[in-house]
Amino acid sequence: MIAACSNKLNDNSGCLRLAKRVLAQNPENPQALFLESVSALKTGDLDLALEAAGLLSLQTVEDSSQTLEQQLYTLVQYFVLSDNTSFTDYGYCIFNQLSEEQKADLEEKYPVLLYYMQAVDACFNGKSIEGTREAAEKLLAIREDYIFAWYLQGASCYTGHEYEQALEYLLKAEDLSSQVPVILYAIANTYDGLKDYENAYLYSARVAQLVPEQDHGSDVYGISYHNRNLLNALKNELGKEE
Repeated sequence: MIAACSNKLNDNSGCLRLAKRVLAQNPENPQALFLESVSALKTGDLDLALEAAGLLSLQTVEDSSQTLEQQLYTLVQYFVLSDNTSFTDYGYCIFNQLSEEQKADLEEKYPVLLYYMQAVDACFNGKSIEGTREAAEKLLAIREDYIFAWYLQGASCYTGHEYEQALEYLLKAEDLSSQVPVILYAIANTYDGLKDYENAYLYSARVAQLVPEQDHGSDVYGISYHNRNLLNALKNELGKEE
């Protein structure tokens, strides 16, 4: 808990030291591996950051815990995305700096980590439906119930305005986990893109219940704010009263 607090306070060296103490007693502790990876990345130790993330990714192969996959997906965003808004803390974007040798080494030792990084990169940086699908299919060959492998394919198709295909992928993600706001919000937007405003409204209303009036501190994607705008637009479209 102190390590987690240190992370929130941006005491990265303190967080790293404490995470290592936990891992010395319990090398498979997933939260400690997560904190070790994040703090190592922030202090410039990329090898350790990838090693800790890789060890966490191995756990998701045998354990279908949604918490484990969410932790891994969050780590992947640290490695891949570059968000200059400062809202998400995803400002490192080191994936494209990795050599082909480093990627090959990751694929051999930690394939789930590499494939998730490839999928996120293709989806959000490359805007490539095919690239996202290729990486996601590799993940699903390992486990058919990787929630965010389905989500990323849906998000990629949505960006490419392939709404019917996006909906198919996103509903599969919802089947696996019905309480993930970012998935439900993506489904609401996809129905909106299909001009199915009734279903868009139903999903947007569910998002509003899960993330009501939150700020970026607890809702890093700003889903609450953006969903509120979507929900109001849908109410106007459907003639619903406030």
